[in-house]
Amino acid sequence: VIGDHRPLEGSFGRAIGTQRLDGPSFCLDEENMQEIEPHTTDHTQLIGKWIASYSSPATRSAYRTDIKLFLQLIDALDVDLLEVRREHVDLFVRSRERIDTSSTLRRRIAAISALYRYVQSEDLIERNPVEAIRRPVVDQDHSTSESLSHAEAIRFLDAAKAHSPRTHALVLLLLDTGVRISEALG
Repeated sequence: VIGDHRPLEGSFGRAIGTQRLDGPSFCLDEENMQEIEPHTTDHTQLIGKWIASYSSPATRSAYRTDIKLFLQLIDALDVDLLEVRREHVDLFVRSRERIDTSSTLRRRIAAISALYRYVQSEDLIERNPVEAIRRPVVDQDHSTSESLSHAEAIRFLDAAKAHSPRTHALVLLLLDTGVRISEALG
């Protein structure tokens, strides 16, 4: 605790600011970082605006988690968000290689890069520290996601057909193309 301020939950003090002990609580929630006080640094508002720029709740949720992990690392290194260099991102990648799958790590790097592209577009940094980072290779023919068996797909399609023609068409589209439901409905 410094004066009447304390670091945000998750030890993000240096990375995204501080909050007043007697003020509203701050969290990385579905509402894109509401309750931002005038006492917080511009980094909190910047990250909130960046997250809010994504329309998909799934993207916002995943990127929020990815950035939280990155901020924890740079906070531990006592590096400000706007002073991050490639070596810090490399360290993050190395620290996550044994924990995350290749596709998860690739998404985490993409999230950090997207944040820094946004920061760059706001003219707060000259160069994106992530742009030259190598992304892990992801085998396009292999997935850890489970899929329906043939019998399950048939039962799903039959249930959709019994429900309505619209539901049947939607399920047929999903099963035939592998498109995400948000993409099919969006």
